[in-house]
Amino acid sequence: MAIADYTTLDFSFGSKTVIGTGFGSNNAIAAGDTAYFNVVSGPVFGAVGGVHFSYSSAGQASNIDAGNSGAINVRGTDTLALAPSGPDHSFSNVTLDLGIVFGSATVSFLNSTGAVLAAFTENDFSGGGSLYFAGKFDAIRFKSSVLMNINSLTFTVNCFTAGTKIDTPSGPKNIENLAKGDFVTTMQGDAIEIQNIGRQTVFPTFQAPSLINPICIMKGALGYGFPSADLFMSSDHGIEIDGIIYTAGSLVNSDTIFQTRNWPVTNFNYYHIECAEHVLILANGVSVETFVDYTGRQDLFPNSKTQTPIKEMPLPRVSSASKVPKALIAHLGKQRAA
Repeated sequence: MAIADYTTLDFSFGSKTVIGTGFGSNNAIAAGDTAYFNVVSGPVFGAVGGVHFSYSSAGQASNIDAGNSGAINVRGTDTLALAPSGPDHSFSNVTLDLGIVFGSATVSFLNSTGAVLAAFTENDFSGGGSLYFAGKFDAIRFKSSVLMNINSLTFTVNCFTAGTKIDTPSGPKNIENLAKGDFVTTMQGDAIEIQNIGRQTVFPTFQAPSLINPICIMKGALGYGFPSADLFMSSDHGIEIDGIIYTAGSLVNSDTIFQTRNWPVTNFNYYHIECAEHVLILANGVSVETFVDYTGRQDLFPNSKTQTPIKEMPLPRVSSASKVPKALIAHLGKQRAA
């Protein structure tokens, strides 16, 4: 990953940029500096708004630097803290691609109080230096005895937009009006308590629409009048059809299911619902999934110290359009057209 005036890291909502200008002649990031990921070019260090991380150094002021390898290098101990700080942020998947690691290295995920939720060492990193994690956290701490390269960092969430009607025991309610402790209705008709409502503010001005804009499933596109109204959700969010979970992005047919183009140019919020279990609930009448840790992180990294993940339902998952049965693709929208 080349470093010029700025460095690009990959997130689920698009490419964000760490501006090098203002960090010193060698692009060193000092303690107390903030590296914003909500811009695409130019020296906008100090800009307001958007998703960003704050770099904080527990040792020398230049622990994170450009080095000579073209990657962001960690020398010592540094923390990437989500801002604004507060309640832990929930993510269904975090992929961290590391380059060469010299000496010993540790990557820890911290909650808003600074407690370690999960800790991984160089022995846990899979081939190519990839590390995966899912759950709620507020910061990522890197510690290296010699040197650790950070190549990319990707976050994924499964979310709805405001206005989505979620079935509850007292009737459908807008997702933005739900709160922790409320109950929602599962596809089986049971009531289950909301453990957490996640909210992610997205700033389209600074990000490519193709990477952040929601998928629209038009009213009736799934047949038999479902969804009951246009349903907008993130590309990775799962929809249950005939016992199979399909991500919204995999069902795009550029007709009745498509990625939106004309979306608010200022900002909008994505919301997700987390329950004690991974269950199917109803959004605009459609069976959709709640927040889930897609893979058991303890299965991948048995030596890690991690919180108990939300286990995925034993249903097959399709995330690629090439894996969607042609018969299903042909069916989508037929009932609506009729």
